[in-house]
Amino acid sequence: MHDKMRGKCNDTLFNVEIYRMNYFFLFNNEILNKYLDLPQNLKFPFMKSILLLLTSFVFSLNLFAQEVTEAPYLKTKLIPDFTIMTCPDSTKFTNKDLKKNQNTIIIYFGPDCGHCSAFAKKMMDSISSFKNTQIVMVSSFEFSHIKKFYEDNKLNTCPFITVGRDAAYFFIGHYEVRQFPCAIVYNKKGKYVARYDSEIEIENLLLK
Repeated sequence: MHDKMRGKCNDTLFNVEIYRMNYFFLFNNEILNKYLDLPQNLKFPFMKSILLLLTSFVFSLNLFAQEVTEAPYLKTKLIPDFTIMTCPDSTKFTNKDLKKNQNTIIIYFGPDCGHCSAFAKKMMDSISSFKNTQIVMVSSFEFSHIKKFYEDNKLNTCPFITVGRDAAYFFIGHYEVRQFPCAIVYNKKGKYVARYDSEIEIENLLLK
């Protein structure tokens, strides 16, 4: 999963499936042509038609799934149970370690993602605005990469920022992450308020 996410902040499984379909039909169509009793000049257009039909079908299924299913984080709209291993020394941290009666922001990021580095810099430049907020930054990449991101962006200088590794890939599924960074905002009661992806404005994360 790391290879698919690294350097592709908006990669999706849907795109991967379309790529696989294109590869099969465009590079292996001679195998199918062997069994098609069609004139030579019609075989390739026929294969292209099949590819177009199947691509449209998969795309329609994808849209239908998005319409009829609800992401896990929207079902309860509460901060979920989670466990991460935090920087700098792999200390265990769970949702039970969060402070009560404080706004909470959970940020899923990729340590090699340019958008994430830019966001971290903007956040640190405005860090005084988050004094009544606890921030949990999570990634599923290798711990060494996360730790470097943590140190390079001086996140270790802020006591209310927790950075850790989600080795179980819980967050990326629970929040259906498709773009980095992904920020989910919860109020003082631990209830969901908003979600922001990719190009995130700092002002949108601030709650009274």
